[in-house]
Amino acid sequence: MQLKLSGSIYFGISLFCMIMFAGIVSAEELSVNFVSQIDINNYNAAGITNAFTTQEQDLVSHFGGSISNVVVAGNYAYLGQGQDMLVIDITEVSNPVEIGRVTTPSLVNNIAISGKYAYIANADNGLLIVEISNPAIPAIVGTYDSGSAYGVAVSGDLAYVADGTSGLVIVDIIDPVAPTLEGVYNTAGVASHVAIAGDYAYVADGVNGLVVVDIAVPSSPSIEGTYDTAGNAYDVAVAGNHAYVADGTNGLSIINIMVPSSPTLADTYDTEVLARGVTVSGSYAYVADGDGGGLVIVNISDPANASSSAVYRATAGNAYDVAVSDNYAYVAFGRSGLAVVNITNPAAPAFAGKYDMSGYASGVAIADNYAYVANGYMGLSVINIADRSSPTSAGRYITAGYARDVAVSGSYAYIANDINGLVIVDISNPSAPVYKGTYNTAGCAWDVAVSEDYAYIADGENGLVIVDISNPSAPAYKGSCDTPGKAENVAISGSYAYVADGDSGLILININDPAMPLIENSYNTAGHSYGIFVVPISNYAYIADGANGLVILDVSNPAVLTLKGSYDTNSAQNIAVSGNHAYIADDSNGLVILNITNPSAPTLAGSYNTAGYGYGVAVSGNYVYVADFDNGLVILQVDNGSNEPDITAPAPVTALNEVGTGSYWIRWLWTNPNDADFSHVMVYFDGAFVTNTSEGYYNSTGLIEGSTHTISVKTVDASGNINSAWVNDSATTVLSTDSIPAGSITDLGENDFDSDWISWTWTNPHDADFSHVMVYIDGAFVTNTADSSVNFYNATGLSEDVTYTIGVRTVDTSGNINSIWANDSATTVKLPKISNLSGTNITKTSITLTWENSDNTSRVQITRNDMILGNVSGSACYVDSNLSSGRTYTYTLIPYGQDGLEGRAVSVNLRTKSGSSGGGSSGSSSKKSSSGGSGGAASVEDFANLAMKDVANAYLRMDSNATYEFSREGNPIRSISLYSLKNSGQITSTIEVLNNRSKLVNSTPDGSIYKYVNIWVGKAGFATASNIKDAHVMFKVNSSWIQQMGLSPDDIKLQRYNGTAWEVLPTTMESSTDSYVIYESKTPGFSSFAITAEKALAASSITDADASISSEGSSSEHIPTGDTNQDQASEKSNVWILIAAILVIGTVTASFVYLKRKQN
Repeated sequence: MQLKLSGSIYFGISLFCMIMFAGIVSAEELSVNFVSQIDINNYNAAGITNAFTTQEQDLVSHFGGSISNVVVAGNYAYLGQGQDMLVIDITEVSNPVEIGRVTTPSLVNNIAISGKYAYIANADNGLLIVEISNPAIPAIVGTYDSGSAYGVAVSGDLAYVADGTSGLVIVDIIDPVAPTLEGVYNTAGVASHVAIAGDYAYVADGVNGLVVVDIAVPSSPSIEGTYDTAGNAYDVAVAGNHAYVADGTNGLSIINIMVPSSPTLADTYDTEVLARGVTVSGSYAYVADGDGGGLVIVNISDPANASSSAVYRATAGNAYDVAVSDNYAYVAFGRSGLAVVNITNPAAPAFAGKYDMSGYASGVAIADNYAYVANGYMGLSVINIADRSSPTSAGRYITAGYARDVAVSGSYAYIANDINGLVIVDISNPSAPVYKGTYNTAGCAWDVAVSEDYAYIADGENGLVIVDISNPSAPAYKGSCDTPGKAENVAISGSYAYVADGDSGLILININDPAMPLIENSYNTAGHSYGIFVVPISNYAYIADGANGLVILDVSNPAVLTLKGSYDTNSAQNIAVSGNHAYIADDSNGLVILNITNPSAPTLAGSYNTAGYGYGVAVSGNYVYVADFDNGLVILQVDNGSNEPDITAPAPVTALNEVGTGSYWIRWLWTNPNDADFSHVMVYFDGAFVTNTSEGYYNSTGLIEGSTHTISVKTVDASGNINSAWVNDSATTVLSTDSIPAGSITDLGENDFDSDWISWTWTNPHDADFSHVMVYIDGAFVTNTADSSVNFYNATGLSEDVTYTIGVRTVDTSGNINSIWANDSATTVKLPKISNLSGTNITKTSITLTWENSDNTSRVQITRNDMILGNVSGSACYVDSNLSSGRTYTYTLIPYGQDGLEGRAVSVNLRTKSGSSGGGSSGSSSKKSSSGGSGGAASVEDFANLAMKDVANAYLRMDSNATYEFSREGNPIRSISLYSLKNSGQITSTIEVLNNRSKLVNSTPDGSIYKYVNIWVGKAGFATASNIKDAHVMFKVNSSWIQQMGLSPDDIKLQRYNGTAWEVLPTTMESSTDSYVIYESKTPGFSSFAITAEKALAASSITDADASISSEGSSSEHIPTGDTNQDQASEKSNVWILIAAILVIGTVTASFVYLKRKQN
């Protein structure tokens, strides 16, 4: 009996402990929702093609690009610039001069000089050998396809190639014309660079660190030793008994290689950002520290105790590589060019000279023998393409802002100059372009198109802006139309502007009256509309629709836009159409060419990977010009089965005739020829050239009554052939006899109004010749109504609580204006307002909100994280208590007037103070491994969607913080930090960077997409609340992308897919460099993520605490957060604890009674 009693007690106690544990786990604050995990580590670059499938296409040349590597030999510096190797004469370091260049088949990743040859690590093309005996005329003499060459070193008759995943490849170069394979050693990582010393090759092997290979027998290289550095080994230099490794975010690692089989760490030096390149000269190591770190000079006189000497950051940009010769360091600063730095005193490096012919090529226009390139911060670059195989710089005009795109008309280049609006440059002398005029738009100018006397600007979130350029030195505002999305590209055809409006697709705007453009129709495409091209003859609009590829719309009836066809490309950015082909600038895919003979079923005609990022494209004759963001201007030739040049002129226009005349104007129409390569017509008026146009009409205005005028036109094709036959027509303006104007309007009055608009209506006169009315606001002319049927005007964009006066005069068909004014005044509404909203007295559990009310504010509604907390009158201060520590809350306040009028909402993000993390150690930093490590899992993503994968390992110890760090190129995730609740041992975190949306999600997040990524920690089921909590993700976004999208850094948000929908995570900007902005987000779990940008996104709060709000001096009403799952979990926990208590009390009571009876 006593054993049964003991068993009951033990059972009761055990049950109590189990229940208590279950209750504690269910109440855990971190809600970690596992969705799925995948792991594939294969990549096949063979899918990229540089050849047409049905046509022939050849690289002719390219110009410009990002300078990524440098080597110096004698008086020459050899630079890798995109696909080119440049030879720069540095005899005069203050004025480096290009004397030669050679264009290679792929990217120039690294260069080694030996004798009269340059040996190039030519990316996918392998090893390339160039003869430089005459530096002015470098010539390719040999090649060996090693795979994917990243680095190269030469010793004797052998070239040692760091060949990525193929490891170290040794090539016999005794005959440079016919190099042959000597030996291969496949390292475990990604071989990025190599240095040779004696019988050993020292390989910078990415996440695998430093690998020492015995090359005493080159045909049979073997492993000698390894040292796994803490970062990502990009580059290596050897001096004496030490190897100096540029180790990414780990800075400079100094390895003792006295015993090559057992290398040991001598010291490390933190270069602050991202160590990419290193060279050693004397007692100093010179480190190219990317992402804005500049040139870092480290004193290594004692390799075991490295110390700072100096940092050079006078040249802005991303340092990729460095070479040292005599008293100068030559630094490859990417798109900022080559910087020459005087290091006579290593403690005080100074600027000595610069070579800069790079920039961010994003738009291109062709006129005559010149290419005009919108080159980012380098402004407008004019390139002479008379000899397309050898383009040369003709001139440059550096704008004050960021040149995004360019249009050329007559003697002027019109530049869409980002936040600086429209810039007009006189290019009558292409070798000396000069400033002519500017118009600063209210938005961000992405693109510009020119038609007659107007420039049409795609002005980002400001929509379409029309500027009068009849006087280029004084461009003036004409009209604007705010589109629903972000206007990024524009094309003009007839009376319409076709706007590529980002996520809103195509917007069709009637510009018949440029002073009053109106949206007539729209078509919302499935992707993000970046570019637009319209072919008037075919009545088709071709849209570069981002990840959705090419979209073809039938626009023959502007009232009914219909989908004609589509073709899915990688990321269509811009488009040009010539003949039966569409040429698409397709981001990382370069150029994609589609056959559009049948618009309903376009087919792939060919493609060419331009080595960087294709953002702009233009076509002229048989040549295609691609603005490549990394590789500059790329010139390609398209062959259609014949090498014979096109010398056949197009047919002439037909049916040229005037279709309307007035006292001061004449309108002519004609039919353009059906030639596939027809480009435009040249229009002459009374014998003088006036314009080129592809439209089928011309309007001549400002004429004299009763005067006769002659129009003459010639046709021109895409190859520049001009039809010599003139087509002429004459017409006479109307001689007006009517001098009596129409009657005045009646019943003018405001119909409705709000805080920023007023609507007026009136009754038009009944005169038979009444034409329209002229509308003035506060004495300034604003518009003419379209015709006699319009009897209203809506004034928008007004200021609140301001009185405006409309003035109206009538006009008849003869142009007679009634001198009698009809006037009316109206006042816009004054809205209640809130200002100076802020948080004060912020503690771990409460936030005090304070603000100022306008005199007409009656009450204020307050919400926290989209949940209404209450309405308060007569107070401008609220205390929100019972909050969770270390949490970010979004408060939104909406003012209301006494009559219920709603004012504009004001929001603020505030974070409570953090509580203690519970102590424990600081956790380990990560160690990367390309093989995946423990805790990995296979990927279920489609192979084509997996751009790259990055993994890191960390030891998770109980009650301690752990951090995973990532530094692989192309991975936007910098680190993942979390708090470990158990001793879990080594756990792997996996980052999968995707090309498009994950197959694990079924919807697209709001906003513009920067990157899709999958983030996993451990195997399936590990990342739960019982193992980890307090997870944070640190990530980076390229500053140039933020600028290109016209965004503020504060617009960036991290979104997570929680299994059913996307949730916006609290995101804060931590820091920034010249190249990147760094952010941190707190996440409730690991799954599929999207880095997005959208000004309207507001972060949702991750909280499980109840909250309340109160006015000063009064108690608050307790209001739940609305977190149903967590409330239920809390309720379940309370129920279990109650049951456990009852069971324990019952068991103890029963035991006591039983023992008492037994004693009796």
